[in-house]
Amino acid sequence: ADVLDKAFKVAIEKDWVVVLSNEAASCGEKKSSWLRETNVAMKQIDLSCKIIAPALAGGLVATGDLRFTAAAVGVLNFLSIIVEYSCTEMIYKVTPRFASKNASVRQAQNGNYKSNNLTNSQHNQNGNGDHSNGEEGVISSGANNDDGWCCLMKILKQDGMLKTYFQQPIAAGGVALSLLYLNILTFGSIMTAYLVFRGVRMDVIGTLRGISCAIGLLGTVAFHFSAARISLEATGLWAIILQFICLSVSYYSLFVTDNYWSLFMLISGVCASRIGLWVFDISISQLMQEMVAEEVRGVVGGVQNSLNAMLGLLAYALGMLFPDPKEFHIYVVTGFSAVGVAMLLWFFGVYLKMRQK
Repeated sequence: ADVLDKAFKVAIEKDWVVVLSNEAASCGEKKSSWLRETNVAMKQIDLSCKIIAPALAGGLVATGDLRFTAAAVGVLNFLSIIVEYSCTEMIYKVTPRFASKNASVRQAQNGNYKSNNLTNSQHNQNGNGDHSNGEEGVISSGANNDDGWCCLMKILKQDGMLKTYFQQPIAAGGVALSLLYLNILTFGSIMTAYLVFRGVRMDVIGTLRGISCAIGLLGTVAFHFSAARISLEATGLWAIILQFICLSVSYYSLFVTDNYWSLFMLISGVCASRIGLWVFDISISQLMQEMVAEEVRGVVGGVQNSLNAMLGLLAYALGMLFPDPKEFHIYVVTGFSAVGVAMLLWFFGVYLKMRQK
């Protein structure tokens, strides 16, 4: 289910949105503006659901009947799938472009597949091939990150896909985005466990998680305001710098001896960083939508998700290597450093490169 869900997300965000933007452009709308409006709307819906879902689940759990809670969540998931399918089918039917591919796109894809198959066949005949079947997977922010690792291994075997990805002018930005998945300062499971260790109640953590998502919504507004006035490259630059500055507050909390102020600096830095995170996320998403050719859009999107999943998996691997909450500083330093490297990649690999053109 998770694999299919992520494949659906890649198809919608990396391909369908671009096709719809072309349709909008043919009707007289500006493609870049339409993409900006749509990307912001999708992110706002996503973050709003992340605010509502925990509150709703918490209310159901508070009833004390876990069976009823599980049944209610299952029914809601089932109903949401029906709505999602109905909307998807409706959009598909009113947009004929989805039902056809350009001849050049089909020819390019067939050529890539034949080339990859021939390379793999020759590789196996030479006795160097791996005959085991790789497990497919995509990005997950939780325990399913091992799927992303398996998917990445499969991509590495088909080096044509990885080569295609790094041939894109926005590849450095994609790598910068994947590095952010190594940062665990996100109110995820690892940071939640640490906050519990520090004496923070679960209901307070749930509230803080909702606040961080609400602050993330401000990021979508900031992106809309910024992208309408400056370039996407510049928008992404100030966003990743802002995230780095905010997380530096969390980093310096390690050196504060007062428990209250240390927690305040850690949590406030994480919450404030969500603005930069989501502005950067939307910036790189729209740049990929605008700059990646149609014939390789699926390949690039799949590789990007796999890179994200691999770095997310490494974050959980750190949890296995350093399970003691007293070693939490290792996660903070790792995440802070990853964001710093991402900032440099964006500045030198995207911002300066685009300015030179």
